[in-house]
Amino acid sequence: MKQLPAKFLSFLLLVFCAWHLSCCAGPIATEPLPMWSVGFHEDPQSQLTISEAATLPETAFKDLNDRPLRLGFTASAVWLRVAIRNPQHTGREHWLELTSPLLEQINFFSHDAQEWKETSRQLAARKPVFKISTPANSDRLYYIRIKTRTSMSMQVNLWDPAVYMTQEAQSALNWTLMYGAYMSMAALFLVFWLWSKEPIHLIYSIYVVVNFMAAFMTEGWLLLALKTTKIFYIDALGILISLSIFIGTAFTLIYLETKKYLPGIYKIFLTITFCISIFCIITIIKGDYQTAVITAQISSIPIIFINYLIALHTIHKKSHQAKIFILAFTPFYVAVIWRYMRNINLIEPSFFNDNAYQFGAFFHMILMSLGIFASYTRLRHERNQAQAKANAEQSLREQQTDFMTMVSHETRTPLAVILASAENSLLDPKLTDKTKDRLNKIIKAGHRIQNLLTQFISRERNISASKQPRFTTNHLVRLAEGQVQEAQLLHSVKINLQKKSEEISFDFDAELIRIAMANLIENAIHHSQGTDSVDVEISLEKGQALITVSDRGPGFTEAELPQVLSRYYRGKNSKGFGLGLYLVNQIAQEHGGKLTITNRAENGCDVRLYLPALNHSGSDKPNITGEQIPHTTHGAYRQGL
Repeated sequence: MKQLPAKFLSFLLLVFCAWHLSCCAGPIATEPLPMWSVGFHEDPQSQLTISEAATLPETAFKDLNDRPLRLGFTASAVWLRVAIRNPQHTGREHWLELTSPLLEQINFFSHDAQEWKETSRQLAARKPVFKISTPANSDRLYYIRIKTRTSMSMQVNLWDPAVYMTQEAQSALNWTLMYGAYMSMAALFLVFWLWSKEPIHLIYSIYVVVNFMAAFMTEGWLLLALKTTKIFYIDALGILISLSIFIGTAFTLIYLETKKYLPGIYKIFLTITFCISIFCIITIIKGDYQTAVITAQISSIPIIFINYLIALHTIHKKSHQAKIFILAFTPFYVAVIWRYMRNINLIEPSFFNDNAYQFGAFFHMILMSLGIFASYTRLRHERNQAQAKANAEQSLREQQTDFMTMVSHETRTPLAVILASAENSLLDPKLTDKTKDRLNKIIKAGHRIQNLLTQFISRERNISASKQPRFTTNHLVRLAEGQVQEAQLLHSVKINLQKKSEEISFDFDAELIRIAMANLIENAIHHSQGTDSVDVEISLEKGQALITVSDRGPGFTEAELPQVLSRYYRGKNSKGFGLGLYLVNQIAQEHGGKLTITNRAENGCDVRLYLPALNHSGSDKPNITGEQIPHTTHGAYRQGL
């Protein structure tokens, strides 16, 4: 399935080669054409009438001698003088073709009796074609006045009608194949973007569509289908040419990841090309097509040069993409420059430079499409490998964390018993100083182990923050009782547990809430100074469970309060990693709750952990049991339990 786009694009490349060969096929054999000649005369003021043009001497018309007419962008009207001699004994009909489909004004004049008259002999074709009848043994003279805002570059051909129809049918088939391939590429990348959600594929789809429309309109195909004036048609073509400057640059910069490697150049270059495109579009709308298109074409040359420099700079960092870019865009850039040189009258028109843009655009789009698909396939493979590795590492870390959590949980109670026994033994007046010293060392080492276990579990939980909470129905009061008992065994500070409800049950992650309560109690004990007590209150407040831990220490300074929930923030009295309150806040957010800290009026501070009592099985309705009871102290757990 993944190889289908590449196979499809390879097929389009074969179509291109077949189209190219067929376009280069030799002419069809036919009867000899009559003797004919074409000369042209420029009218800079565009004021000559047919009567004035016909009275000009033959020397005023420059003979083309089978060469193309090339005047570039000119404001002049051009008069063509077509002389045909038929020495045959029978009358003949021929078709005169002007190969530029974008001529805006065309007036065909023939001599009728004693005067010149404009006649409508133009056929319905994408290029101007006129019927010319030459009686036997006679000479005929025709004048054609042409004017356009586009480049005045074309050939004048005289055709046998049957040969012309055959050639035009073959040309239409060839162009249909190429434009069908264009549209297929645009549709393919649009679908590919909808599937992959990669911005580069959307930008490339737009890039292909703009180039397709510019090539399609340049050859005049839409003139056969749309009933519109040539003025509007040519203005629309100019807007597409102007847009291609910015869209082509945007695609180049994004594809080569210039924003990552050359951020300054990315921003400046994108802004410059955007301004050029907008300037050209506004100029066209104001009616100055030639200035806009000349600006667009001249500015394209340094833009191409800069794009090449960016690709060469990027080749050391994104070698694969830069090489594909250079390989694909080289023929396109050469074709564009070649076509522009023809438009500004530096080289003569020919079949190849007339169609150089189409050849180069189609060829480079096929190569770029193959390159984009290859890059995406490689990138996706790398992402899959990285994701698999990350998943494996995450799974291993979770196993390690679960193991250490189990070890910590199983170690806490025996360690608490050891510490309590050692501290009680110190009360024996018969102990020698040596024994007291040993017991103090045991107590000190035990506290160190206990602190390390708590900090390790907190840090592991913080590192594994992507692990989803495991919501099950639990009893908050019972959990608080157990945690207070455990903390009371480890510390000499009095811990008062106040329960405003005997039963508070709802969905929460019991292990996470236990870690949160342990951190809050440890933090309060640390700031309680000496034998001051710590208060833990469990209550209900507007459908939320509330855990309040209060101490009687110095509280936080005004400067510390905004930062105490920050990761790794350590106050002036802190001795840990600066993760305790940050971790509790993370746990609160994972449960849809919040953590608040306020200084008390007298001394100390209140830390409140709010937990919405919701059913996490799919319903947003409160899922909490328990009734508020009068404010009383249901037991004060003291040291010695």
